[in-house]
Amino acid sequence: MKALEINNIIKLILIVLVILFAIYVWPTPYRYMPDYLGGKTPFRIHRITGTGEIWFRGTGWTKLK
Repeated sequence: MKALEINNIIKLILIVLVILFAIYVWPTPYRYMPDYLGGKTPFRIHRITGTGEIWFRGTGWTKLK
């Protein structure tokens, strides 16, 4: 009887982990926009917060205001 309960708990934990992985890891939290400024400058938008960032050489990802 206890073995069945432990199996159910393990299955539940695995399901929760898969759901969390699907939400937070895949797809990545950022959506990349390849055609920003003619496709020469990478631009990304955070899927949850909606904040935009642009890549500059030397400074890295810089948030847009």
